[in-house]
Amino acid sequence: MTAPSLHAASAVELATLVRSRAVSSEELVRAALGRIHALDGGLHAFVEVFDDAIRAARAKDRVRRGPLPPFHGVPIGVKDLNVVRFRVTRFGSNGTLRLPLPFRSEEHTSELQSRQY
Repeated sequence: MTAPSLHAASAVELATLVRSRAVSSEELVRAALGRIHALDGGLHAFVEVFDDAIRAARAKDRVRRGPLPPFHGVPIGVKDLNVVRFRVTRFGSNGTLRLPLPFRSEEHTSELQSRQY
């Protein structure tokens, strides 16, 4: 599947592609990061981009046993209002310092991380 068609696909379609191995999680993450880097300069939709997501995607691609979470390997964006441990969270305000927060991620963000979504 080409990068433009990946961007137009739904999360369910992407999950199906990952499960069938038609596309890898790493390919999805690289396509998403490429689009973010190409367009976000004018959009300012992302406060921080986790370029190390490629490493996490490779790990997901190696998991092939047992039941997988429904959206295993599909990249997601986490809104700036949600705490992600050791990442900058500005709570939607330019008045907040750009400092990584050392405490644990919020429950729903931790759940996404622990279940390997």
